[in-house]
Amino acid sequence: MDQKFFARSEAALAEAERFLQELEQEQDLARQAAAWANFLNHFKRSVVRLSDATNQTGTKNWSNAYQNENKSDPLISYLIQAKNADEHGVHEVSKQELGHTAINLTGDTYIRNLVIDGDRIYGDGYGAPLAVTVVPPHLELVNIENRGRVYRVPRFHRGKRLTELTPLTAGQTACAWMSKKLNEARQLE
Repeated sequence: MDQKFFARSEAALAEAERFLQELEQEQDLARQAAAWANFLNHFKRSVVRLSDATNQTGTKNWSNAYQNENKSDPLISYLIQAKNADEHGVHEVSKQELGHTAINLTGDTYIRNLVIDGDRIYGDGYGAPLAVTVVPPHLELVNIENRGRVYRVPRFHRGKRLTELTPLTAGQTACAWMSKKLNEARQLE
């Protein structure tokens, strides 16, 4: 099969991966949200272009199975619908969570002085230790509403449970899957 049919799908996937790197490196939540939206756009473009390439090259059976997997896999379906909702809908496709600091007492504790200075927490007192949890600002996936249907944040991909799913891990998992699909398609005759 002529490899040129896959070039546009590969280029879109490379752009999607570039936006994931931007998402990972960016500290500003608004810019993270923009990188996520750009990732969704290029990821879907890669998916559609691979489908088009395999339809045009006489590998209809593989193409049909690929399209069915796109629709039935919770993660891939979610990402495609998130892109569609971002382009055509009025709802956000991610949530900017500002973060927080939680201080929990683990027993009898007397706190004489407690200072929270940015990411440092210190003070003095006595008794049981404090359990401090700091959750930095971050972007979260949200349920997607598109054309009257709700697409819940996926918990599975290819039958395997997804743990600690973030926009970054969702994107990385999807890009690895897409890269595998491109490799499969290159082997078709």
